[in-house]
Amino acid sequence: MTAKITCVYDEGSLPGTSLIGAKGTSMLVEKDGKKILFNTGLRDRYLSHNMDYLDIDPESIDMVVVSQSNPCDSAALNGLLKRREKPIDVYCPNGLYGKRSFISRGVGLDDSNASKPVYHDIGSWEELVPGVLITPYFYDDKGYGETFMVVTDGNKAAILSGRCSCF
Repeated sequence: MTAKITCVYDEGSLPGTSLIGAKGTSMLVEKDGKKILFNTGLRDRYLSHNMDYLDIDPESIDMVVVSQSNPCDSAALNGLLKRREKPIDVYCPNGLYGKRSFISRGVGLDDSNASKPVYHDIGSWEELVPGVLITPYFYDDKGYGETFMVVTDGNKAAILSGRCSCF
């Protein structure tokens, strides 16, 4: 089946549209009837606005992958969860969505949303659906890590990254 990748949110916007650009990134991957949101961006309101503009129903998303422990790519999960009733699988760095504190890199969730995500730690190569894989974490010399998503479609492949800071 054909894969489709839609940029929902990034640091630019498509001129002549109502899409809002802001810090962070979010891409929707559609493959074999499944919808996977790769990152969420920083701002709840902007993610929600762009999803509405692109006619993406939050309940239609099957899973979320957060590529790194940086709020710019993970903080708007709260906004997505507010607009959902059913639980959703979230693949993310271990402990990312714990309680927020001054010294942690964690991203806090509203108490009303805390039970909606079903967390899966990213550790090794994993095929989420046929033709959509996530990599183990690659770390830079400062210890910051990122996972990448690989989307295959026949003999073609795309590699998605929130930002390539590891190399």
